[in-house]
Amino acid sequence: MKLIGSTTAVLFLTLAFSIGLFGAAQTVKAQNTDKQKTEKKHDRDDDEKKEEAEEAKERKNQDKLMREASVTLEQARAAALERVQGKVLEEEIEKENGKLVWSFDIRDENGKAFDVKVDAKTGTVVAAEEDDDEDDAGAQSRGNKNIFEKMGSGIKDTTAKIYRKITGN
Repeated sequence: MKLIGSTTAVLFLTLAFSIGLFGAAQTVKAQNTDKQKTEKKHDRDDDEKKEEAEEAKERKNQDKLMREASVTLEQARAAALERVQGKVLEEEIEKENGKLVWSFDIRDENGKAFDVKVDAKTGTVVAAEEDDDEDDAGAQSRGNKNIFEKMGSGIKDTTAKIYRKITGN
């Protein structure tokens, strides 16, 4: 009888120890999972902060350049669209070769993309060239637009809209 009682006690203690050990392992695992989630969240937060800082820096640079311009965005856009009729995909002000210019990416009614530069001091179109992006050139040389190319232009349009919304242009 003592043997059965001793065996039962040993089994009970072993069971209790195993449950405690399993519970401790689960607690450690849960803590590590929480720690990993927290680290990932911090990494995402850091990435978002860096992106926001870059966007703020770009907006500040754009604002500074706009103050230097004698020609408004609207006037420059009108001059660019007079040279190349179509839809403005992107627009920004930048220093190019030491000269302040408004830069426009315009897609004409034939689907060709153009890069048009307007002098930000005089309002004169200083360059209007067909955009030689590899994606556009490849699509035009094949002579057919597949679904992926159509989707790409939609994505580019959406990206341009988001950029304009962020920059306030």
